[in-house]
Amino acid sequence: MMGPFYVRNTLLAVAKWELPLYSRLLARAIDHSLLPTKSPTESIETISVPTFSAVTIGPKSKVIPEQKRKMKTDPLAFKNKLLKWNCLFGHTGLRRIRRLLGDSAPDYLCPLKIVVADLMGPFDVGTINGGKYALNVRDVASTYGECHILKNKSDATCRLEETINQWQRCSGYLVKILRTENGGEFNNTTMNAWLQGQGITHERSLPFFHQQNGVAECYNRTIADMGHTILLGSKLPKSFRGHAFMWAAYTNNMLPNLHTGQKTPTKILFKITPQINRMRIFGETAFIHVPQEKRHKLDDQAVKGMVVMHLPNSKGWLFYIPY
Repeated sequence: MMGPFYVRNTLLAVAKWELPLYSRLLARAIDHSLLPTKSPTESIETISVPTFSAVTIGPKSKVIPEQKRKMKTDPLAFKNKLLKWNCLFGHTGLRRIRRLLGDSAPDYLCPLKIVVADLMGPFDVGTINGGKYALNVRDVASTYGECHILKNKSDATCRLEETINQWQRCSGYLVKILRTENGGEFNNTTMNAWLQGQGITHERSLPFFHQQNGVAECYNRTIADMGHTILLGSKLPKSFRGHAFMWAAYTNNMLPNLHTGQKTPTKILFKITPQINRMRIFGETAFIHVPQEKRHKLDDQAVKGMVVMHLPNSKGWLFYIPY
């Protein structure tokens, strides 16, 4: 059963359908046919409201009265006439249709249900450790993501498997869908066999249709913009671009955004509060203590350097000492 339709708080009609709604709507959307109303199990009940000729569901809804009917070619009538699906919903996406029908809860709210991945590169200038590619992996629900610097494209398969295994073990959730491009770094025998063994559905975008993996493309843009900004502010050379990208991903996981509300991506996925006291400025000047075992009696006790990375497996940082 489908609930009443409202346009600017105006009740339009109440329809009772026996078959599932979405299959019927999609069938009508393909051939632009009319909704059937002569079946004994279906009925369209109308109420006494003015007759309108066109309705657009959205923030700019317009109701056109009877006197302007002559200017429209697709009338929306009620009593003894049929309703057209495309006239009722207009250019409305599936998400707005679900919201209109009361099914507004997205199917990707569970963490790690959908994970996207994409590869950036090769860089025109390699990183200081020889990296030429950046593998970006992101969870759609929590918006938590990581950036890994790779020397070769072939390393993407192994690094992606390690990332998914670590996320599943630390969060307690299981990855159900992996969305990537159709490149050989993701579509190969090793990756397909591993995904099949894990029970993960691999959804690949069509060739030359990068927009089908739009979440990963947007994340690439976010990491690239943040990384270039902090690299420019640190005045370090382009060879530290990879470290800047990883720094941007780490910082992005510590900050709430439009999708997470008052929580951070780290809090949503791993149920832990991020350690804000570890946050530093990329390229910030630091003095690194030299252990007594590593220096002579009259040597300096500290050397001057610049912080360029958070160490993933310890409570420390990676420093760059230019001299």
